[in-house]
Amino acid sequence: MRREYKLINVKSPDFSYKLHQILETNSLSGSYELDEINNIIVLDANEEIIGSDLIALKDAINEIDSNVSLELLVKDEVYRKVLTLENLDCANCAAKVERLAARYFDNESVYVDFATTRFVIETKDKDLYDNLEERLQLLTKNVDRNIIVVGSKKENVVAPKDAKINKLLFIVGAIIFLVESLLHYIILPAISKYQPDFVYDPNGIIPWDYWWLIAMCFVSYIMLGGDILLGALHNIKHGRIFDEKFLMSLATIVSFCIGSYIEAGSVMIFYKIGELLQEHVVNKSRKSIASLVDIKPVMARLLFNDKEMEVEPSQIVPGDIILIKPGERIPLDGIILEGEASIDTSALTGESRYEEVTKGSKLISGSVNIDGVLKVKVVKKYSDSMVSKILDLVENANVNKGKTEKFITKFAKYYTPIICASAVLIVLFYLFIDRGIMQSGRSIRDCIYPGMIFLVVSCPCALVISVPLTYFGSIGGASKKGILIKGSNYLEQLNNVGRVIFDKTGTITKGQFKIKNIVSVSEDYSDEEIFEIAAHCEITSNHPIAKAIVNSYGKDKIKLFDVEALEVNKKGSTVKFKDSIFSIGNIKKMQEQNIKIKEIETDGLTVYISKDKKYIGYIVLEDEIREEAQATIMELKSMGIKVAMFTGDNENIASLTCAKVGIEHYFANLSPVDKVKRLRKLKKKLKNKNQLFIGDGVNDAPVLSNADIGVAMGVLGSDAAIEVADVVLMTDELLKLPMAIRIARKTKRIVFENIFIALFVKLLVLLIATFTVGIPLMWEAIFADVGVCVIAILNSLRAANINYNSFFKSIYSKEGK
Repeated sequence: MRREYKLINVKSPDFSYKLHQILETNSLSGSYELDEINNIIVLDANEEIIGSDLIALKDAINEIDSNVSLELLVKDEVYRKVLTLENLDCANCAAKVERLAARYFDNESVYVDFATTRFVIETKDKDLYDNLEERLQLLTKNVDRNIIVVGSKKENVVAPKDAKINKLLFIVGAIIFLVESLLHYIILPAISKYQPDFVYDPNGIIPWDYWWLIAMCFVSYIMLGGDILLGALHNIKHGRIFDEKFLMSLATIVSFCIGSYIEAGSVMIFYKIGELLQEHVVNKSRKSIASLVDIKPVMARLLFNDKEMEVEPSQIVPGDIILIKPGERIPLDGIILEGEASIDTSALTGESRYEEVTKGSKLISGSVNIDGVLKVKVVKKYSDSMVSKILDLVENANVNKGKTEKFITKFAKYYTPIICASAVLIVLFYLFIDRGIMQSGRSIRDCIYPGMIFLVVSCPCALVISVPLTYFGSIGGASKKGILIKGSNYLEQLNNVGRVIFDKTGTITKGQFKIKNIVSVSEDYSDEEIFEIAAHCEITSNHPIAKAIVNSYGKDKIKLFDVEALEVNKKGSTVKFKDSIFSIGNIKKMQEQNIKIKEIETDGLTVYISKDKKYIGYIVLEDEIREEAQATIMELKSMGIKVAMFTGDNENIASLTCAKVGIEHYFANLSPVDKVKRLRKLKKKLKNKNQLFIGDGVNDAPVLSNADIGVAMGVLGSDAAIEVADVVLMTDELLKLPMAIRIARKTKRIVFENIFIALFVKLLVLLIATFTVGIPLMWEAIFADVGVCVIAILNSLRAANINYNSFFKSIYSKEGK
């Protein structure tokens, strides 16, 4: 059960921080989320414990400020359901199911992902949610009778009887077709006067004297293509004409009518073989892509009353104790209570190195326990865990379609009718103008034949299947390397990056500040006392500088309730401590309070401390630059991308940092609002290119959301970063940014290769059929339809193949030069 509450009458700037402290110390039975900006808290627990959690929350609020109250927010609940469409082997069918569901179901959104065969719907209609499987099954039958709608458990899926019968008919029909072909081409000409006209030999012209051979052709044709004929009739009945089954049926029926009996059967048999091959390749590509993000845990070992029970991760609630044995995947996010081990996080980060953990260490779900037995306290339910968020991101990435994918989907709707109309016009031209008016002497068969070629070639499956598979493969492959791209639209935008803007702290630098110097300028305070005052001032702030000071001083030595926060922002903090008003912050913070101060010249970062608006001391901190920062910037420049840096630090620090890593353009002394303004100004100078901002994802939310592409880095375990950014780099490895851009560029190449191959081959066959009447081209037409589709799918698999090691070797070799 999920309930949202509004915190009313919150006035203290450190209220949220204190509430976090109390709730973490006296953990709730369920989980909670706190929106500090909008003062909204969400409780998530089952019905039995949500009441006790609400009481605990109210007690915590009263302990901090009795004037703050809770107001329940009532919203229309949106139900989300994900189903699997078994036997969905046609991209056009997927598009039809999506269009019909969007039209007939009451929904907020509907999406069918052909790459994963998933049907996703969000609706406020509870009745539709409860009965979706039955209603969707009725709808899919109007598209393809072989599609089976199943829930999350697939073990009960049974292949339809029609499919088994069709396989048997195909085998028998293929045998009959082989016998008739041997009779037509080899046996009869060898033992009798039967001599087929070799000009039309590939088309299977059979004299009527051999009616029994024609009958064999008809029987094999019905066995091979009966299901296609029935499917075409079924679709016509439901008002859908321009699909592959109808076109293939029409082409082969016309072949029979003009005497090309064996050709009609050959079209069906090679079309069915092509379908089977296409189905095999699609399924293989799906498995290949799915294996890239196969991080879902299958079970969790719950410890209950000193007994070990194997349960599904979704049944575990925060506060439960689980056991993780060597070789097992960590099922949920938690904190180690007992044990130590090496943890393999490569499935999340793409880095093949182990992390040593012990009592008190945080564990991220999706990682693998290598060599120790761990007793772990669960801190998040499965749906809120890191592994669930990553899987949801990757599986739903294709919901955010790129422009190319949208164009191909739209193009396919018009392509087939246009080609079919062209087929009719060509046939009419040759029948009435070329043969009738111009008296060319062509046979009726020769006039009709080009139209048949057009019908066979007109299916756009090669485009409709390969484009989403390419995007899905790229997104899956990137996620295996710790790069989460939220959709094919962002993948396309990454391909067209013209400028990358780096945040400094936590991005170019490690963001792990160390105290270099503490100085008192007042006779009333020693250096140690300045340190104590600074730590108590910074306890109310989440800024990396504040955390560095607090952690260095010792968080356990700070008495939280001795501090009353008066103001907390990016420039610093003002608090009441020991009956005095203390302020800590940058030079701007001091200037705002009219405190006379001389700025310290140093290559580090300086924070100043005042008491009752009198300057009493300062602390100098230093931040280490990342080892790979210079190599990353060199690589971006080699790709033709401009580079700049934003920072809130002063001009001196910004200049020194940029000089070390090779950035020529930087902007210093920027507040979060200033960064957004500067970002928009720079965008105006960047014509037809996208602007990318990369930051740590927590403190840079405004500028991340305003950039064309927002990239958050080094955020393994950070929910905030995953929510705000378009691309998430799961580790602190800055070199993954140019890698992500190269993935995007490779994806674009593959997509356009598939589009070019499909259209070129199809148009070439159509042109030959149009201007070389009388030459049999049905084999070529089959290749232009099914063969090109298989080639495009196989080419799409290259998108998931990311050579990670060679990429980094090439980067470091450049740096070495």
